[in-house]
Amino acid sequence: MAVNDNRMVPFSCYNSKVKFPTTLTVYGDIWKVKLLTPKTIERVFGMVLLGGVDFDTKIIRVDKTLPNELKWSVLLHEILHIAFRLCNSDGYVDGDHIEEQLVTRLEQPLFKILHENFQFGSPNK
Repeated sequence: MAVNDNRMVPFSCYNSKVKFPTTLTVYGDIWKVKLLTPKTIERVFGMVLLGGVDFDTKIIRVDKTLPNELKWSVLLHEILHIAFRLCNSDGYVDGDHIEEQLVTRLEQPLFKILHENFQFGSPNK
């Protein structure tokens, strides 16, 4: 997720006991979730990002200095990138790279739906 993303998470989470995951299971594969400093993420990806996915090592990296609600939002954003890859999408439609645009648009409403129904995300954990 790029830092220059001009969106804000416009809703607040409720108290929940869901802890930020250290692993995720995706189609039977275990993915590590790492909370890292912004400098470490920049060193890994070569640019300033709030988070990112390494498909080769199956590691999702999230900026640990973000507010907790935004950490969850970034995690969901990166999960959506994984979903694109799982459906064999290269992110291009009619020659235009639209994956980042679609992921960013889907992230907020999906986050809200998951939070309201499954306690996804927590400002206190």
